[in-house]
Amino acid sequence: MIRNPFTLQDIVSWIGICSIAFFFTSINFFTAYYFTEIQTISLRQEAETISAAMTKEIANALLVENSYRAWEVMKRFQKSNSEMMYGYVIRDGKVTVHTFEKKVPDVLLRLYRTRSNKFLEYSTADGIPLIEIRQPLLGGALGTLCVGFSQEQVFNRQRRYILMTSLVMAIALVLTFIIARWVGLYVGQPLLDLAHKVREVPTGKVNAEDIPLERGSYEVRELAGAVRDMVVELRRLEVETRIAYQRMLASERLAAIGELGAGLAHEVINPLDGVIEGCRQLKRSEHISPERQMRYLELMESGLQRIERVMRQMLEFARGPSEEVHLQHLTAEELVAGTVELLAIKFKQRRIEFNMEILDHPTVYCDRQLISQALLNLLLNAADASEMNEEHKIRLQVSQVDPFWTELRVEDSGPGVPAQLREKIFTPFFTTKDPGKGTGLGLSMARQFVRHSGGDLTLAKEPSPFGGACFIIRIPAAANENSRIKP
Repeated sequence: MIRNPFTLQDIVSWIGICSIAFFFTSINFFTAYYFTEIQTISLRQEAETISAAMTKEIANALLVENSYRAWEVMKRFQKSNSEMMYGYVIRDGKVTVHTFEKKVPDVLLRLYRTRSNKFLEYSTADGIPLIEIRQPLLGGALGTLCVGFSQEQVFNRQRRYILMTSLVMAIALVLTFIIARWVGLYVGQPLLDLAHKVREVPTGKVNAEDIPLERGSYEVRELAGAVRDMVVELRRLEVETRIAYQRMLASERLAAIGELGAGLAHEVINPLDGVIEGCRQLKRSEHISPERQMRYLELMESGLQRIERVMRQMLEFARGPSEEVHLQHLTAEELVAGTVELLAIKFKQRRIEFNMEILDHPTVYCDRQLISQALLNLLLNAADASEMNEEHKIRLQVSQVDPFWTELRVEDSGPGVPAQLREKIFTPFFTTKDPGKGTGLGLSMARQFVRHSGGDLTLAKEPSPFGGACFIIRIPAAANENSRIKP
């Protein structure tokens, strides 16, 4: 390994000296040859700004044929800008307003007629260099505003600037070596060490106490202290964000549980009535045949199993997804069956025509709880949207679009999503529902669930076949388990 024979202090010192010498030499050379041109450009920009500001006020005055008001505007700008020498308005070859004591010089009128440039440079009889800018008033309908500016200060600035830079260069060359060595010793290395620590912060390997506060110059120590405070704040925000995230999940789950309450009661009461009736029949019938007893017991067992299945699904949903992602292979039927069963009664109560199509019976690789939660949110939103129109229809279509991805399409007959809201619907707390009827978290949380499971949730560009919205959950197929989208 070849070692660099120069220390950081040596490199910074020599680079500093050479840079300063080159910098100031270049400035002097640049000043001598190009300063005038640059200052002229700057004067042009300033002149254009001033004339543009004047144009509107003068145009307003001339629209009402108030030439005196236009003259006052030009005099006011001339008084507030020392480099402005004159101004006049010419229309159809005639001067209508001007700031000259007697009249516009003939030389200016000849130049106006012979040269149509926006900027015109010339010198007066006294040798004063001037630049004139021309601005049309109201597209030329009210004539052209011509404003003249002196360039004499440009050359004065050039001389002063060359003198100043020469003096500064001499001083800078003396101080550069000392300053550069100090920078290398007290700034360079401590900053590199601090940068290394900062890069390790996102990995969790570096905490606030690992950042030193005693090395380097005062500025470096202050920066290290600010970085330490930032790390402390980041760690605190991470905890608060995690807590807020869990609260958001709980809030959204509670809202969905409220939506499912009536349907859940129906799912429990119906089979429970059958169980109670079977118990009554068994108690009252003294001479019931064993076959009939077995039939009653089978019906009672079936009802209790149905209650157990519904309650287990609701309990699983109420607990919500865990912080860890549990990926598994599932058939499409296994993925959506529980969610559809929870919502079936609700759809019937709200007289919503629900259809489910599973094409090709694909196998997916995802987190069941996360996708079920996202699908439930989408179906509840679809139910609310479909009730806004006379036709209440929802369709869930599952298909494998290619060997690597499976899509779950939730289509409704609602009014759809307006174009101006397409970019906002996945924003947390954004909702189009009436106050008190939506948390604004459903779609944003659904997208987070899907992305944590390695997929994505999008809104289709085209409306659904029923004229409403079409949301697409895209999750990896079983063959694509190694190509998940990282959340």
